Amino acid sequence: MPVNREKPSAIKALALPAAVVAISFSAIFIRLATAPALVIASYRLLITTFIVAPPALTLEHGELRRLSGPETGLAVLGGFFLAGHFYAWIASLALTSIAHSVLFVSTHPLFVIVASRFLFAEKITLQAVVGAVLALAGIAVISGGTLQAASETLPGDFLALTGAVMMAGYLLVGRSLRRSVSTLAYTLIVYGTAAVVLTAAALIIRMPLYPYPAADYLLFAALAIIPTIMGHTVFNWALRRFSATLISLLFLGEPIGATVLAWLIFREHPAAFFFPGAALVLSGLFLVVTRKTKESGPAQTPPGLPR
Repeated sequence: MPVNREKPSAIKALALPAAVVAISFSAIFIRLATAPALVIASYRLLITTFIVAPPALTLEHGELRRLSGPETGLAVLGGFFLAGHFYAWIASLALTSIAHSVLFVSTHPLFVIVASRFLFAEKITLQAVVGAVLALAGIAVISGGTLQAASETLPGDFLALTGAVMMAGYLLVGRSLRRSVSTLAYTLIVYGTAAVVLTAAALIIRMPLYPYPAADYLLFAALAIIPTIMGHTVFNWALRRFSATLISLLFLGEPIGATVLAWLIFREHPAAFFFPGAALVLSGLFLVVTRKTKESGPAQTPPGLPR
C-alpha cells in the first residue's frame, strides 16, 4: 500500500547534492595515490569500517544483537555486492577503454528501475524513464560518444557491466533493509563485509598491502572519510526516504563532479563534449527528482535520531 513520504527539510534536500560532490572526490584521491587500485579499495573499506564501528557498536549494539538471520545475511550480501562493484570496475579498466568502462558501469540505474518495479512495486512514470534515458545518454557523451565493438575489449566491457549489476544489487539490498535497519547498523555490516572480501582478494593474489608512501595512507583515509562516509553513507541513509532509482541516478553525477574537480585541481580542461553531456545528465536528473509519482516505500522515520 503506498505511503506518504516525510516532507524533506532544507538540510535533507542539501544532503544528496553534497553526497554527489563527496563521491566525486574518489577519482581525484585514487589519481593521487600510487598503490594498486585493489589495495586502495581494501584500505578505503577497512578504514571506513574502523570509523563506523565505534558509534555503531555504542549506539546500535542492541539492534545489532536483535537482527534476524535473514537481515544479517542480506546485509552481508550487500557487502559482497559493494566489494564486487569495486573489484569488477577496477579490473575492467585494465581490459577496456575508460570510455567503455564508465559507460557500462553507469548502466546500473536501468537494472535498479526494472528491479524496483518488481521488488518494491515502485510506480515508474514516463517522466522518470525519460529522465533516466537522458542521464545515461549524457554519460555516453561524456565518456566519448559512440561505442565501438571490438572483441579485445569484450572482457573488460563485461566486467564493467558486472560492476553495474553489483552496484544495482548493493542499492536494492540497502533499499530493502533500510526500511527496518538503522544506517549505522547497516553500514557497519556492509562496509565490514566489503573490507574483508577486498582484503582477502588482495591477499589471495599476493598483492602486498604494505609498504606504501605515507601520502598514500593519508589518501586512503581521505577516501574513507569523504567519498565513503560523506558520500555512500549519506546515500544509504537516504534509501530509507527516497527510491533506489533516484539514488542510483544520483551516482551519475560523479563523472561530472570528478571532471570539474580535475579541472580545478589538476587544470585538466574537459573536452568539448563534456558540456553537452553534463547538460543531458543534469536535465535527466532534474526530471527524475521532480517527477510526480506514488511509490510504495518505508514508513516515516519516527522523531529522534536519524536512522
